[in-house]
Amino acid sequence: MNEQIFELLEQTSLNWEVSKEQLFAGDGSPTSAFGVFKTKSRQHIGTVTDKYEIYQNWQMAEALILASQEVGVSFDGGGVLNGGKKVFLQASLPDAFIGQSGVKRNITALNSHDGSSSIGFGSTNTVIVCSNTFYKAFGDLAKFRHISSSAERVKSLANDLNAVIKADEEMILNFEKMAAKPLRDSMVEAVSAIGSSPSQMPLVRR
Repeated sequence: MNEQIFELLEQTSLNWEVSKEQLFAGDGSPTSAFGVFKTKSRQHIGTVTDKYEIYQNWQMAEALILASQEVGVSFDGGGVLNGGKKVFLQASLPDAFIGQSGVKRNITALNSHDGSSSIGFGSTNTVIVCSNTFYKAFGDLAKFRHISSSAERVKSLANDLNAVIKADEEMILNFEKMAAKPLRDSMVEAVSAIGSSPSQMPLVRR
């Protein structure tokens, strides 16, 4: 685990792992159910089937960091809901302003260790503070079932999202430059002329 992942998990109280263990009946015979437990405390979080694959908190942090590399972010969201049954991480991208309009964006990673929902990953403007906002954000994200290929699929999406975010940052920067640039009189006259006579496009002196 690299230092950045460790620090993110520490500040969000998510620096722990879970394990999946087969459950047994009272007579000692194995059942078809498996329990998910916090590794150190042995707290039981949920009961799942043998097909359920664990997605650890550090994997979620790794994907979030991958998606936001080379982009200025604030890792100011993250935590535990329902005793660890659900966990989340959020990174806030800098507020973008086009003219007077503000645009808020959050890279979000959600997971349920109790098997009640899929892994969620992507971008949303919802800030998570409780179970209700957890599910609201979940509706905006790409979903991945808890299967063996999930971790790699989330990482692939994180790579794609990073590229989209960087392209978005460049686009917003261009919009900001355009919004800050005053229009020359000749440009205003040219636009007005086009509006009144579309078939005649006047030349603009530079």
